[in-house]
Amino acid sequence: DRPHGHGLYVQNSTGVKLLQENVIHDNFGQGMQVYGTSGTQLRNIKVIGNIVFENGSLTSNFSRNMLIGGTTPIVDSEVRENFSSYMYWGDNVNLGYFNSGAGCQNMAFANNVVSGGTFSVQNCQFSQMANNTVDAELRPLARTSFPANRWGVQTGLTVQVRPNKYEAGRANIVIFNWSSQSSVSVDLSPAGLTLGERYEIRNAQDPADVIS
Repeated sequence: DRPHGHGLYVQNSTGVKLLQENVIHDNFGQGMQVYGTSGTQLRNIKVIGNIVFENGSLTSNFSRNMLIGGTTPIVDSEVRENFSSYMYWGDNVNLGYFNSGAGCQNMAFANNVVSGGTFSVQNCQFSQMANNTVDAELRPLARTSFPANRWGVQTGLTVQVRPNKYEAGRANIVIFNWSSQSSVSVDLSPAGLTLGERYEIRNAQDPADVIS
């Protein structure tokens, strides 16, 4: 009926489910689908430090990078420090399952970067909505409702080096180059590297491709 194959498809009823430090891109379907119907539960899900981009590109049926919500409410969950880039028209990040979802209850959405496409919000009650950078069309959110964020067209650079919590000496490097600079300098010390130490930089879209 449509292309299937999401990077992650997640529900949760008890305890805490942690989705952290994933790189998810170019799937057949959506990048991250935290979704459930009325017979399921979406509780205590933490989405932290993920890099998600250009999902649905394999079939040209460009889909969401992140859907967080369903026809049952998503409750007591956190979405923090994620990076979501989408060069196509359509949903980039969708909270509460706009246009037919049950919304969010007690959601923390903070310190995320959303670039391109649409940032959609359906009936969400936020415990925190701050320190986000959103360079995307808003639907139907009003910027004035949450002034503690950066809304609209961005310029310059955003550079993040996120150490790999599972393996010392490795890190994910995230660069939003809104000004299309020809080169970008990156301080790799947060990865645990020291001056003179040998390292490799690999392309996340092709891990066999050593950039330097």
